[in-house]
Amino acid sequence: MKTAFIYTGQGFQRPGMLHALPDHPAAGEYLQRTEDILECSIDQLDTADALSSNENTQICIYVCETVWSRIMREKWQCDTVSGHSAGSFAAAVEAGVLSFEDGLALIRTRGKYMEKMFSSGYGMYAVSGITESLMYRILEQFKHEYPDALVFPATVNEELQCTISGSLEWLERLTGFIHRDYPAKVTPLRVKVPSHCCLMDPVTDVLRRASEKMQWKRPRIPAVVNSRARRVWTAEEVKEDLIVGAARIVRWYDGITLMKELGIDTFIEIGSAHTLTEIGRRSFPELRWLSGER
Repeated sequence: MKTAFIYTGQGFQRPGMLHALPDHPAAGEYLQRTEDILECSIDQLDTADALSSNENTQICIYVCETVWSRIMREKWQCDTVSGHSAGSFAAAVEAGVLSFEDGLALIRTRGKYMEKMFSSGYGMYAVSGITESLMYRILEQFKHEYPDALVFPATVNEELQCTISGSLEWLERLTGFIHRDYPAKVTPLRVKVPSHCCLMDPVTDVLRRASEKMQWKRPRIPAVVNSRARRVWTAEEVKEDLIVGAARIVRWYDGITLMKELGIDTFIEIGSAHTLTEIGRRSFPELRWLSGER
């Protein structure tokens, strides 16, 4: 049996998520380190109001997943890690590429500048019932009709489920366009920024500068990275994926397909989310899918 730890991104945040961590030494340690680094109480991070901030949301996701990863390491041998979007940062810490402190600083910078650039009027929609190739064809048709449309492919999570990023105005127009001609379901996501598209290129520049101040180590276990859906063994490759990830398509379905081909048969979703577990069970029912907190 070979096992992968997988880490979800934004969407599972909820008020009190840091306070709901288990009574385990890892929780106390990482929460204290978080307070020391950020110079604030965790009470200021996971309230409903605080989680309206993209910066706080990404911090809370990172801390929760890092704690749960440490706990699950005591129970399971992890052979590979892979993180979806913001989950890639906790995955990099588990792989030994980044320290907890550097990972926290980097994801804080990521969330801060994503929010600074797109404080309102942007988001992401999931489209179920279409393939990746059909998604590109729909966007090509839509942009032929509306050349100035701010909509872009963002993630490919399942064979028949993709997400699209852009301005809310254009995403709403695109929804009507899709429903007019295609039997697809379109659902707004709990994400307030247009992640994983070219609109995030300036964030990549900020993260690249910030990353130069950090220490990067060779992974102790391999990582399957989002932007390329490839297994990597070097610190430089993991680093590059974290830097460009916000501006590149997440190729999650391809990454899981690759891990299956490499012999991974058990996938443990780290943290309190079940999103990736549900996606995996639909796409690959022959594999074993577990949610970490269970």
